[in-house]
Amino acid sequence: MQFSVQHLILDEADRMLDTEFMSQIQEIVNSCTNPNIQKGFFSATLPAGAEKIAMEMLHNPIRVVVGLKFVLLLPLFRLH
Repeated sequence: MQFSVQHLILDEADRMLDTEFMSQIQEIVNSCTNPNIQKGFFSATLPAGAEKIAMEMLHNPIRVVVGLKFVLLLPLFRLH
């Protein structure tokens, strides 16, 4: 049996893993049976629930964060 899908990329994963699209995404992921498939899920924001679902779909996931995940906004003061 030949496997054709080698890479599966989900952009805007926070939206794609929402309940509105979840059944279709799960069907796509399950139909990609190549044991060496590389999956990438990308999102500027990824809520904890969506991150948990993504991690369950991946094998040995690596999480890359660019910038700060949690930022405390402080008021700016100008010193005279």
